[in-house]
Amino acid sequence: RKGGVLGGKALVALELRSGVVVAMATHPDGETNEAKLIPALLPQVREQVAGKRLWVGDRQFCDLTQPAAFATGADQFLVRYHPKTPFCPDATRPAQRGQDAQGRVWEQDWGWLGSEQAKHRRFVRRLTLYRPGEETIILLTDLLDATLFPATDLLDLYLARWSIERVFQQITEVFHLQTLIGTTPQGTVFQFAFCL
Repeated sequence: RKGGVLGGKALVALELRSGVVVAMATHPDGETNEAKLIPALLPQVREQVAGKRLWVGDRQFCDLTQPAAFATGADQFLVRYHPKTPFCPDATRPAQRGQDAQGRVWEQDWGWLGSEQAKHRRFVRRLTLYRPGEETIILLTDLLDATLFPATDLLDLYLARWSIERVFQQITEVFHLQTLIGTTPQGTVFQFAFCL
């Protein structure tokens, strides 16, 4: 029978400005949820990258735990929304609309991430980009000031997050990761780390 190797799991942090992976957290169980690796990853990044950081993450990091971890100290976050965690709009702040450079409509409003009973609910800004023919993108951030942090800038920043996918593609192609040198979870993580 044909078979495949289930390697370990790795979560990496990419500095968008340089395009360099600055930290990595791993687990030998390839089925581990990446959100569980956040507590190991964030301290590494904070040690390597000085100053205030803006964490950009996909929807798997949209709950009440990860944004709190991202927003430690002076750090802030921009994550894609996942409906598993409810968003309750603030009725006292009207929504705003606009268009991006490509003519797509965006909308922003403010409200609470988490239900009224949730202990760790937090006030956030929600950005929604409507893309005809493509999936709508909904983001949440604790960058609440729309004048200092325009919606179009934050939407562009999130879309730049896809550069991490290009890094993985480059690594796979350059180092021919279709062939693995090890068959254990530790071996696959080692090969991945070496290529990074």
